[in-house]
Amino acid sequence: MAMFDILIAAAGGSKRMTGIKQLLPFGDSTFIERTIQKAMALEPRNIAVILGAYSDKIAPVIQHYPVGLVENPQWEKGLGGSIATGVHYIEAQYGYTEGLMVLLCDQPLLVQDSNFLEDFVAEWENTPDQIMATRYESKLGVPALFPAKFMVHLKNLKGDKGARELLNSGHFPVKSIDSRGIGIDIDTDEAYKRFLKA
Repeated sequence: MAMFDILIAAAGGSKRMTGIKQLLPFGDSTFIERTIQKAMALEPRNIAVILGAYSDKIAPVIQHYPVGLVENPQWEKGLGGSIATGVHYIEAQYGYTEGLMVLLCDQPLLVQDSNFLEDFVAEWENTPDQIMATRYESKLGVPALFPAKFMVHLKNLKGDKGARELLNSGHFPVKSIDSRGIGIDIDTDEAYKRFLKA
């Protein structure tokens, strides 16, 4: 079994919502806590959470979980920089890893699904030298799992495109698993209300 780490991106400012997205109620928990719990169930080597906006409010909620917490002071520049910050942290704290999974904390349907991430990891372990991504119709996105040789590319990410540009560049071998219609981001109050009703 390949050993991999997980990076949970939770630095965003929830600009299109009235509340703090990471702390939105999700059952008897919150978005960020449920994402951490799901990540733990995958039995990775280590888990790191990237914080930025509202870190002073989010950190106390999750500090009792066995995760590393790292803050991106330039979180407003976008997801790419947060991922790069997280990769630097993981390499410094934990050393070499065979792979790195990037998760977002605002995809609760993926977290809620009992099989998607398990199937995702199992598929990657069949060919751990290739990137594993999630397919959204014609585009690739996260969750994504990167072999160690791609860490240098993740460390160079900037701006708000995150890993999407890398995944969709056509320059790298990428396998994918379909999102099954459950990879929807919760970015607005209306989307959150629809999620709760569903």
